[in-house]
Amino acid sequence: MHAQVTCTNNLIITDITTGYPGSVYDACVFCNSTVLRKLQNLPSNYHVLSDSAYPFEAYMLTQFKDKAN
Repeated sequence: MHAQVTCTNNLIITDITTGYPGSVYDACVFCNSTVLRKLQNLPSNYHVLSDSAYPFEAYMLTQFKDKAN
């Protein structure tokens, strides 16, 4: 079971998305969540930190995938 939780830099939870089976990709859960629509209107001086499972977007800082290993 997936649980996607977003929070502020002060650890205040702003969104929770649940209900997807564990076999669903994180990016799929994100793309179907309400938080995606909210982030599309995020001011350009704000960013979201995510892991490499999430898509690269202008507002999202996603780590690079290491293909060498």
